Amino acid sequence: MPERTLVDAQVGAPVFAVNLISRPPRRVRERMSSLQDSLAPILSPEAAHRTPPEALHLSVFQFVWARETKDQRPAWQTCQDDVLRQLGSAVSSTAPALLQLARLEVRRAAIIVAFSPSPELEALRQKISDMPAIASLAGRRPRLQHVSLFRYSRPMLFEELKAACRNIELDLPPWRVLRVEVVRETVYPSLAFEVLRSFELTHASAS
Repeated sequence: MPERTLVDAQVGAPVFAVNLISRPPRRVRERMSSLQDSLAPILSPEAAHRTPPEALHLSVFQFVWARETKDQRPAWQTCQDDVLRQLGSAVSSTAPALLQLARLEVRRAAIIVAFSPSPELEALRQKISDMPAIASLAGRRPRLQHVSLFRYSRPMLFEELKAACRNIELDLPPWRVLRVEVVRETVYPSLAFEVLRSFELTHASAS
């Protein structure tokens, strides 16, 4: 049986999630929106959910994962201050990250822009993973450095979709990550959220 895309039924649903994200600078965000415009004729509004410009983001770390089924509010309220304090220390020793060599990837779960791994972001993810304060949280360390452009609202033939998107041009400038934000997400996927704390990546790189 041909593979089909996976429907994300959670889009638009209320959630309690806490994430560390970076939002693209204006020029990168505008290019991503133009890329979505190029993909839109292939993906009808009934077939896929387009991520609004204000919701485009890269997840650095998910302290409370949006797909966690157990209520994590009590755990987060208990450790929030310690998490933010330890996170501040982790970020203060991390240099700005450069995201480049972007590529468009059509996946079964979403259409994304993926970047070559940034050593600085991976180092920050490791520092967060080692933080004692997150031990009680149902967190998740993302495996990729990416931004989701579309999520699917109905199954589509996967190979046909990949073929249709093959000639879409991607022209993104490098993205220097200078700021990260801890956000409390209330509508998935970041269609509504509250910024709890912002941190600047200002540590001088060893290189």
